[in-house]
Amino acid sequence: MERISVDDENLREKLIAARGVVELYEGNGRPLGWFDRIDPAELEPQVSDEEIERRIREAEANPASTFTTAEVLEHLRSL
Repeated sequence: MERISVDDENLREKLIAARGVVELYEGNGRPLGWFDRIDPAELEPQVSDEEIERRIREAEANPASTFTTAEVLEHLRSL
């Protein structure tokens, strides 16, 4: 894991260039926390639109394979 000193004048540039999780420390070495730069592309769904549509069609064609929240809770309480 990368470490960056917060008292550094180039902090912004270092954070922009960071990859993955970065530990943040004060100039005296006291830990402040972590910074994780997230790539917006990573926030996109990992399932394609076609796969989502297929799953919806499958669930609609076989309603016995889906459960209401109440049914799930009832089952969990019975365990």
